[in-house]
Amino acid sequence: MESSPPVTAARARLNHNGARLFLGIAIYTIVQATVLFLSAGTWRWPAAWAYLGVYVVCYTAGLTWVAMVNPAVINERGRRADNVEAFDRRFHRLMPLLIFGGLFLGGLDFRFGWSAVPPALHVAGLALVVVALCLLYTSPSPRDRTRSRMPSSA
Repeated sequence: MESSPPVTAARARLNHNGARLFLGIAIYTIVQATVLFLSAGTWRWPAAWAYLGVYVVCYTAGLTWVAMVNPAVINERGRRADNVEAFDRRFHRLMPLLIFGGLFLGGLDFRFGWSAVPPALHVAGLALVVVALCLLYTSPSPRDRTRSRMPSSA
C-alpha cells in the first residue's frame, strides 16, 4: 500500500495587495531620494546615501523576513482599508508633508551649510533609524493589536 503525503494547509502567498505594498515602498524610497538630492543640489552627500542605504537594507530585510514567515501580514498591510477613521485619514495626509518637508529642509541645510553636525551624531541618528525600522516588524499591526508580526517562540 502506498501512503499519500500528509495533507497540509495551503501556504499563504503574496497577492496583489502584497505587491502593492512593495511597489508603494519602492516609490516612496525613490521620492525620498529625489527630495533629498534635489534640495541638496548634489549627489555627493554621504549622510544622505548612508540614510538611504540603511533604510533600503532594513526595509528589504524586514519585509523579506515577514513575507517568508507570514505573507498574509504583507498582504493585509497592502490592502486598501475602507473603514479608516477621519483622524487617521487626516494623519495620513499630514505625515508625508512632514516627512518630505524634513527631508527637503535637511537637503537645504546641507546645500547652504546652515548647521554643522558632528559625525558621531550622524551615526547615532542612523542607529535610531535602524531601531525605528526594526520596530515596524516587531510591533503589532495597527489593524491587529493582539498579535506581533514576529513568530511565536512557543
